[in-house]
Amino acid sequence: MALKARVKRITGATTHYVPGPARTLESVRIEATEGGYLLLYLDAAGVQITDTWHETLGHAKRQAHFEFEIEDTDWVVEP
Repeated sequence: MALKARVKRITGATTHYVPGPARTLESVRIEATEGGYLLLYLDAAGVQITDTWHETLGHAKRQAHFEFEIEDTDWVVEP
């Protein structure tokens, strides 16, 4: 199971440096991983641009809110 949400607004509160050509961030996805959760940053094609690791689901959601103003009600469950 994973959670996905569209980016509402990029707050500019953080900066991620990604090598290669610039891509537009469209959505984020949270996936459980051994020992924590990955917050995946996805482009319009659903291709991962970068990620961050978080100890809990709540921490990953708070980071998404901090960076993109994503609320709890914005998350959709994906298989």
